[in-house]
Amino acid sequence: HSFPTRRSSDLGCLRQLLAAKANVEAAHSTGMTALMLSAQNGHDACLRQLLAAKANVEAAKDDGMTALMISAMKGHDACLGQLLAAKANVEAAANNGATALVYSAHSGHDACLRQLLAAKANIQAVTKKGSTALKLAQLKQHSKCIDLLQEAATAQNPAAAPP
Repeated sequence: HSFPTRRSSDLGCLRQLLAAKANVEAAHSTGMTALMLSAQNGHDACLRQLLAAKANVEAAKDDGMTALMISAMKGHDACLGQLLAAKANVEAAANNGATALVYSAHSGHDACLRQLLAAKANIQAVTKKGSTALKLAQLKQHSKCIDLLQEAATAQNPAAAPP
């Protein structure tokens, strides 16, 4: 058995598939697993069931995106919190060099950004194009994210705080 690739939040269907020993690592042709689809669509109840079934939190699509990065980019903070609790790697980077923190800052999802900062995500991570989370938040004018990242930078390096 494998998981259907359609986007479904049907928890009952998911429970039946898990009970039938469906392969929780089955992936769509794009590399999306059921865990990634749950993260993408904000289905935290489904995500919780998949984590309980030992779905791999580090599985990545062909572009290097993980469920943590996807939930950060989409702003699904409940899913992101569960993935962090399941020990998803906050420093994992997609093929473009972006981490979950970078995706969260670029998309303006301050609730996700707070959780990633609390999980000690590296605020100095740089994408392959040379951007940091702060640079991208500034580019997109996400003021809450800018403030959070500047506070985190000051906390990590008090000597660099502006006068």
